[in-house]
Amino acid sequence: EYGDVRAYEIQTQTPPSVSTDAATNVAATSADLNGELTDLGTFSSSDTFFQFRTTGSSTWTNTSKTTQSSTTTFSETVSGLSGSTQYEFRAAADYTEGTVYGSTLTFTTAAANQAPTASFTSNSPVLTSEDFGLDASGSSDSDGTIQTYEWDLDDDGNYDDATGTIPSYSEAEDGTYSISLRVTDDDGATDTNTNDVVVENRVPTADFDYSP
Repeated sequence: EYGDVRAYEIQTQTPPSVSTDAATNVAATSADLNGELTDLGTFSSSDTFFQFRTTGSSTWTNTSKTTQSSTTTFSETVSGLSGSTQYEFRAAADYTEGTVYGSTLTFTTAAANQAPTASFTSNSPVLTSEDFGLDASGSSDSDGTIQTYEWDLDDDGNYDDATGTIPSYSEAEDGTYSISLRVTDDDGATDTNTNDVVVENRVPTADFDYSP
């Protein structure tokens, strides 16, 4: 003899789903990762985050997690990246039963800024009170432009004595003078260069009047 037959409905859980969107604002050392929580499934919330790594690496780096209680887009800025490097990333969402992932996309960081090169010439040796003939127009920046030229003409370590590519400067006393130039490019990188300028004594001019 058998008891009553009863039917049971098995409740199946549907996991959340996420999609990975293209990275934006990609620079030499940072990028914005973008994704979307497209469905919560049968769960009330999910913790969204990203994973990223250099392409070909075996280890993912996780960003911080944010709890979402409704479908939404989400983004995260990652920094400390290497220039001219391809990275792969994917959106992810934790829920009580596990983790779901979006598709894996890639981006390539911009080339890292190259520092400028400070260079200048002079008319050394010059005579006392003669202009040094300083000229920094030979300075260069391979990936941008030089924004400022600053000079240390009194060898005190401060670049506050003159600006521009061709400053006017002379010394009344003979001797050897240390001249320094600092250039700054459009990304804030700097370079300095120091050269000596020799100032030679000016030969005096003999002159006299004679009245017999």
